[in-house]
Amino acid sequence: MTTEVQKAREMNYAMQLAGAMDKNWEIEFPPNESEWPDLLIHDGTQQFGLEIREITKDTEARKGSKCKADESRNLQKVRTLVESYYKISSVPLNVSILGDFSDSGRIRDALIKFVNVSQDWSRERIDLDHDLKVYVTRLPKKVGKYTRWQNVNDQVGWVKEVNLEFVRPFVLRGFG
Repeated sequence: MTTEVQKAREMNYAMQLAGAMDKNWEIEFPPNESEWPDLLIHDGTQQFGLEIREITKDTEARKGSKCKADESRNLQKVRTLVESYYKISSVPLNVSILGDFSDSGRIRDALIKFVNVSQDWSRERIDLDHDLKVYVTRLPKKVGKYTRWQNVNDQVGWVKEVNLEFVRPFVLRGFG
């Protein structure tokens, strides 16, 4: 089942597509999302279904994209770290983690050490290993429990131009 965030993202993509194509579409969600495409498009003379498809840089396996699965696991690790930290401290922090953070206890301990010597709005980069960096900002108490911590993807690359030949296999797979 599609979440509200996914639905909003799909609608945004469709609106951007309509704008890029200079089309004046009426876009709506279908009455039964399990049997319909993601969106119904009315262009004034005809109606058609639009299926939104995310294409990832890795080859999708039967269970989906490995990159997306890794991203999901990292997000869960961040949530677990947030919970672990706030069980010990009530000082709100904004945290970004760059690199492998399989040992979240070390990160939590470094954050507690930072809190003990810092003031509101203090910022620091904590190097725990050559491949693990934590960027932390101490927030004022009035912010409350700030949980929007993030794992920063350290993969950098060029976005290549997407042309018909690149997209065709993904489209055809949807009709197979």
